[in-house]
Amino acid sequence: MIKVAFASTDRRRVNQHFGAAEGFVVYEISPDKATLVGIGEFPEEAMDGNEDKLTAKVDFLVGCVAVYVMAIGASAIKKLIAKSIQPIRVNEVDAIDDL
Repeated sequence: MIKVAFASTDRRRVNQHFGAAEGFVVYEISPDKATLVGIGEFPEEAMDGNEDKLTAKVDFLVGCVAVYVMAIGASAIKKLIAKSIQPIRVNEVDAIDDL
């Protein structure tokens, strides 16, 4: 079983930039099912100028093998990779169920 996270405001679609994400949903995935196991909510933040905002988000995602996002900056990618979490960028607002 693996854990995967999705940057989402509505818990249905990937629709957030990692650094400004107000929420993440975490699913435990096995070959035959996906189970919601966690929800992280963060205050609304500006896109630039606050690197500290990344630490809490990365710490929340520890244990996940991947996180799906609409966009992500280089410093966030480095922090995630250091914790063995693979960031995956989607080009459009994608439904979590489809991913």
